Amino acid sequence: MWEAVVGEKVTRADRFIQQLLDLNDGRVAALYDTIGQLDAPHRAFVLGFWIPDAAVRLDRFKALATAGISAYREWHVRMMPFNRSSFDLAMTLGRIAVADNGTPAAPNSRGFWTRVFSGVDVPEDAARQLRSVADEPLDAAWLADTIDRRMSGSAPSASNRWPSVSGCSATSRPPGAIAPTSSSRFAGSRVTGC
Repeated sequence: MWEAVVGEKVTRADRFIQQLLDLNDGRVAALYDTIGQLDAPHRAFVLGFWIPDAAVRLDRFKALATAGISAYREWHVRMMPFNRSSFDLAMTLGRIAVADNGTPAAPNSRGFWTRVFSGVDVPEDAARQLRSVADEPLDAAWLADTIDRRMSGSAPSASNRWPSVSGCSATSRPPGAIAPTSSSRFAGSRVTGC
């Protein structure tokens, strides 16, 4: 997959590394490093190993390389090489509840999370809305692109609305345990029942 993004064979390590570092002022290398820092289940999520169709997996990874690079747009490596972007892609990707094979835990519908990221409060009929959303599960490319678009606009950061599920595994929390909430003062999500 990296060969498709970088345009060099990994067996030609000197060329591969040079191209990786040169692409988009090092932003592709930053994505490579970000993925390398994740634990195995999150790396499987980001690389799409849970997606059964290899062609779709490759397309989504190429989209991530584009969206992931956009997440680093504030980073001007030549002027400020040690600066960090306000959007921490590694933190966002590491907060996703995933199974051992990388499959995102429920609720994982793109439609559901689009509603969460665009709304201010949880609707009163959230349980019904959650049951009625039957579209594709989110993946790393969709998540990075969605948050990047929110960060580049005037809306509150979508990355702040991603649920924090530390200390609670996807299998140990009851269905509907994530309570996405936000306000102008405290954007975020709560995990209940753990």
